[in-house]
Amino acid sequence: MIQSEKLKEHAKRLRLYNIANRMDSILHHAQEEKPTYPEFLSLVLGTEVEMKERKDYERRLVAARLPRKHDLDEYDYNFYEGIDRRQMKELITQCEQWFNISRDPKDRYIAGMSMGGYGAFYAALNNPSMYNTAFSYSGLLNILERYDNPQGIDMFPVFGSRDDLINNKLDLYSLIDAYAKENEKLKASDTQYNDTKFVMTCGLQDPRIHMSCEFNNALSAAGINTSYYETDGGHNWEYWDRCIKNTIDYIFNAKGAAR
Repeated sequence: MIQSEKLKEHAKRLRLYNIANRMDSILHHAQEEKPTYPEFLSLVLGTEVEMKERKDYERRLVAARLPRKHDLDEYDYNFYEGIDRRQMKELITQCEQWFNISRDPKDRYIAGMSMGGYGAFYAALNNPSMYNTAFSYSGLLNILERYDNPQGIDMFPVFGSRDDLINNKLDLYSLIDAYAKENEKLKASDTQYNDTKFVMTCGLQDPRIHMSCEFNNALSAAGINTSYYETDGGHNWEYWDRCIKNTIDYIFNAKGAAR
């Protein structure tokens, strides 16, 4: 007991308060499991890191000033206290005012991996000409299929019921025809029109590769500017890191060609 109190005091003097507060449980775990020295050290330091990251996350949630009734896991853009679509569009304008960035849509890109690929394409399909290129890496582009096969992920907090998903036009396929018509109308009326390009990449070992392939075919059939690439890789960060690098190269080369 005396030794435990001394360890707590040492931790507090080093400002390792999370370790100090959980010292008894840490020591009890060590007595029960008898870890090696590296394992024990990893347990002790991991305790401090975990708690600090949690507090930092909570601090950032407060700073984001989300409505009291919501957090990031259940945020609803249609909720009366939330951010509506008009405000989301204004976000780009606000960023252009805050930061020294180009206001030309030809300099604007959006990208995402997995569910983020769905998000990037959803934003681009709802806003013709807003982006130079929209990128999807291993995108979950058939959201109805994903909804019907959630694989342990509860889709209801995000999309509501299956009927809600369809009626609110949250399925990307439901947006294609309207986007294609609006896109053609805008191109015909403006010779300087920015025709957004849709680029999909997916790893050959990705179990959802068919989503990217099939959505590319749907965009192409509607006359939308689209490209699709298959390369070696799975549904993981090792593959997405390569995609991000390729995207940076793509943007750099596009800007170089435009000069």
